[in-house]
Amino acid sequence: MNGSKMEENDNLVLGLSSAPEIFVEGYRGAMSRAGVIKLNFFANRFNPTTERIEKHGAVTLSVPLVDFEQIVEALSTLIQEFREKEAASKDPSK
Repeated sequence: MNGSKMEENDNLVLGLSSAPEIFVEGYRGAMSRAGVIKLNFFANRFNPTTERIEKHGAVTLSVPLVDFEQIVEALSTLIQEFREKEAASKDPSK
């Protein structure tokens, strides 16, 4: 289906503007069950009673195992691109 509407909209993500934004600072724990990878993410919060920073569960991300590797590779590529852009912005010769 060359040039089809389906291919043209392949990168379009509907509903993104109303999707919740979730802030995470790390993950603690991962498991694989029934073909699904589950990652537990946390955010740090200050407890004024104990005056300590505590890790609070933020979200559990569940991804089918068949898609997990592709997502990890895409994130690795993205990280490399961000690092290259950051290095280029610090290089005074560019």
